[in-house]
Amino acid sequence: MNSREKLSSEKIFFGLREVININEIVKGTFLVEISSSAQLSKSGPGQFVYIIPKTQKRTILPRPLCIADADADTVKLIFKVKGKGTLYLSELSKGDKISVMGPLGKGFQAVNEPVLLAGGGLGAAPLYFLAKKLRNNEKTSLVLGFKNKDEAYFINEFKSVLRNVFVCTDDGSLGSRGNVTGKIGEIIKDEKIICACGPRPMLKSLSAFAGENKMRIFVSLEERMGCGMGACLGCVVKIRSGGKEEYQRVCKEGPVFDGSKVIY
Repeated sequence: MNSREKLSSEKIFFGLREVININEIVKGTFLVEISSSAQLSKSGPGQFVYIIPKTQKRTILPRPLCIADADADTVKLIFKVKGKGTLYLSELSKGDKISVMGPLGKGFQAVNEPVLLAGGGLGAAPLYFLAKKLRNNEKTSLVLGFKNKDEAYFINEFKSVLRNVFVCTDDGSLGSRGNVTGKIGEIIKDEKIICACGPRPMLKSLSAFAGENKMRIFVSLEERMGCGMGACLGCVVKIRSGGKEEYQRVCKEGPVFDGSKVIY
């Protein structure tokens, strides 16, 4: 990659976008669709954006939201209300303007081998974008895990792009009772790669599973962020690199990492 290509690949969009639609898809979890841009349409699975509602209810920091889908017309973002910032976002209406910066971070790499996708809770959101990219790979399988049926979302959307979709819940109210790692242990065939996003205990368990079964694993980490550009170091995590441990930024070097190198 020459210097011009590198500069172009790192170019990000910052500007006002219009809210096209916003819906509460399950209690406390929202899908917001915003107008796209030339740069946002180039987003990849696993990347994220920073957004700030144009409202008087300003918070100090913008909020990072995962990209669930993106094309030339719209960008779909999914978030769960966890505090004031996301509460303000949930109050957006069609036609509102929001400040958007992105796409940010390094997402999932393209793979041509049979792959297992694993999503837990809100972590299922970026996997929808990845599932669409892998829809022609009939050997791709997906396991979604939720606490219960009331928190499950996007099941039909995933089934519209992938043939092999498995759902499990902690209480057995939807799909099979159990967790994502256990379900993957039941269905695994000749897959050599896992791509996962979800709670850290799930990612830790999956990384151990991948190591025991000689599989590669890529995990998308979720951390509190300040700047989103790698300057504030507010989102660092410990990673094994070159025989030593070092801190890397989730917003810049991630959010997708080699799961075998993450120190959980």
